[in-house]
Amino acid sequence: MERSSPPILYLPSLKWLTHYWKGVDFMAGPVIVSTGLIENRAPSAQSGRPVTSLVIKVENNAVTSLTDEGTPIVLLEAFTATPAGAGFGTQVPYVLYQVSLNDVNQPGSTFTLDNVFADLDTFGVRCTITTTGSTITFLPTVTVFGKNTHNSIVASYVLSQVSTTPCGLPSCVWEEDPNNPIYIPPTPTDAYYQTVRYDAQGFAPNGPFSFYKMWYDYRSAGGIAYATSSDGLGWTFQSNVTGLVSTARHSRILYDPAGFGIGQPYRIWYWDSAFTNFSSCTSPPNVCMIRTANSTDGINWTSDRAIVQDVANPLFAVPTPPGSVTYNAGSFGPADMLYFPENPATLNIANPMNNRYVLYYSIVTRNDPSGIQFEQLALAVSTDGINWSKAGPAVILPHGTSNDWDYYYATVGAVVLKVSDNLYKMWYSGGLNQSYEGIGCATSTDGLNWVKYSTNPVFDVTNGTAWRNMRSYNPWVLFDSARFNGHGDAVCYKFWMTGSPKPSDKKSIGYAINLLGG
Repeated sequence: MERSSPPILYLPSLKWLTHYWKGVDFMAGPVIVSTGLIENRAPSAQSGRPVTSLVIKVENNAVTSLTDEGTPIVLLEAFTATPAGAGFGTQVPYVLYQVSLNDVNQPGSTFTLDNVFADLDTFGVRCTITTTGSTITFLPTVTVFGKNTHNSIVASYVLSQVSTTPCGLPSCVWEEDPNNPIYIPPTPTDAYYQTVRYDAQGFAPNGPFSFYKMWYDYRSAGGIAYATSSDGLGWTFQSNVTGLVSTARHSRILYDPAGFGIGQPYRIWYWDSAFTNFSSCTSPPNVCMIRTANSTDGINWTSDRAIVQDVANPLFAVPTPPGSVTYNAGSFGPADMLYFPENPATLNIANPMNNRYVLYYSIVTRNDPSGIQFEQLALAVSTDGINWSKAGPAVILPHGTSNDWDYYYATVGAVVLKVSDNLYKMWYSGGLNQSYEGIGCATSTDGLNWVKYSTNPVFDVTNGTAWRNMRSYNPWVLFDSARFNGHGDAVCYKFWMTGSPKPSDKKSIGYAINLLGG
């Protein structure tokens, strides 16, 4: 993983020069780590050093012994620490072991870095973890650890936590995978505006078995494709979906194994790109720009129809009189869809987050004196996902001022995550000249009133990252308190985004993790 801004781990007696932590939950039972290759990006040291095989004995989720080809590995220290971003007094138990690395020229020697103040970067070793009945490939944490002995630093692995650590709150900033893009669709198609869903049961028995499923736009003329993954990193294109209008784009998919009360485990909302203005809708109160459908397998969709707006609390309006400024005259579809099955099936406009369905959607301003067609976000609520009422302020995420990076666009794609009872995080697409110039972050206590991150954008086309130096947008975030059950990186929060390079503009999908959230 690319580690552009690593979190700080506050330790009472230890100094960390740099560290990149990914939670690894070693499940009960013996675990064998096979031989791998060390990747050392520190300029002061050699790369390509082999790592000997390790045997780790795990009891009750705690590492009790380690051997390196029969030789016990030294336990450096067991300690507790407060991770950055955790509440005051939160203590997380860690165990730290020293691992000797075989130097290619002097087998058996301990690998050291002579310069304490070297321009250090992360180490990584690709290993295979074998557990009961399955094989998982992952990147365990490797840390340059500040144990000073004769002005040298011993390279050490943080191999495990003593116990499973509760997930923390995610930061706005993500750590991008250096192997991005992780999904390049079949030629000549694109992949963008993705929705990713995870299910620990592999979505069984509702469609093909896979732990991760992704739906995405594959062409600008319209069309939604479907791909699957076992770990959220390696993706396989499966097919295009059926049953939607040919101009379907910008989709958001929900999955409920209980069937949403209608016997259909998948529901989709999407933009019909044949329409951008509400004035084009021929049968209001139907909203021709946004449609919805159901599915039993996530591939073949039925009951496709336009959503319906409440005439007393409309989502969109026709400029009246013609030519007047109208902030909600058009749309490019849904930004995100939230589903709260625990909420009563009664409409609650005053308290939007107490509804079953909450829709964040794009609104486009028409006839502004500046000549700009601003794109912003608004919110609506529903009891059934079909009939919708506008809720909250006219604009819940406004575009920025003339000096801001998101002056023209603060819009789709976006994703909203409820991280606690009174805290929501949003990542959204934005820009000054185009809506795909960057990704911003905002925080809210009620899902209605948002405060933008002070150092937005968190991703930008000017970051110098080649695969997304033309487009960096369409964020998507998943949270899983069980750290995705060993299906891919053992972290609480995962992030996917769209990017494209100059000059090809081939749109593909990248990946990142949130270290502060655990």
